[in-house]
Amino acid sequence: VEVFERKNEILRPPVVNVDQAIIVFSLKDPEISYKIIDRYIMYYEVMKIPIILCLNKCDLIDKETEINFRNIYDKLGYKIIFNSISLDNRKLFEEICKDKISVITGVGKSTILNFLNPDYNIWVGDISNKTKRGKHTTRAATLYEFFDNSFIIDTAGFTSLDLTKFIDSEVQIRDAFVEFEFGTKCKFSDCKHINEPDCYVKDKLESGDISKSRYDSYIFYLNEYLKNRRY
Repeated sequence: VEVFERKNEILRPPVVNVDQAIIVFSLKDPEISYKIIDRYIMYYEVMKIPIILCLNKCDLIDKETEINFRNIYDKLGYKIIFNSISLDNRKLFEEICKDKISVITGVGKSTILNFLNPDYNIWVGDISNKTKRGKHTTRAATLYEFFDNSFIIDTAGFTSLDLTKFIDSEVQIRDAFVEFEFGTKCKFSDCKHINEPDCYVKDKLESGDISKSRYDSYIFYLNEYLKNRRY
């Protein structure tokens, strides 16, 4: 009927013109590493897609865990939804998704979609006894009309996706960590925030203004990218 201008593109799933990404995860049953959260965030930052973090099973975490999580991610500017089976967040999701095309990804997303609309009848997998992590049950991207002019795309996970498939340079990884402020305050414009002198990021890391777990994720994925690129 009509061909729209392409404003963004996601490789997995292969969809375009997405308004936002809802990343679902839990800190309990299964426990998830911050590195995995940061991998999803990095992916959508590279794709220039606004991010919402949805923390599932929040009734199972203690206050200290919640505070530690907020201390890391609140300051990054991402909207955070604390979700559990005891909370009716339907209205909140309606407000967030109104007149938008959203992708939802991560572990526990199928449960959320079934809660929002039981007619979806999406199969929910069990937690792996071996890894104590959720199993990916979504095999293809499915577009659901949440309500009028509001759509959600259920997507498969991509924790093992080769970084070289969507990242072209080390700069993209650096800039995907928004708290680094794109290196504009470092002495060198191409600073990698590793061993360079007068590094703003390293100074902020030392003072605690930048989370060590986020910095560790940056170094981890930078090294992974460089290793995969060589091969």
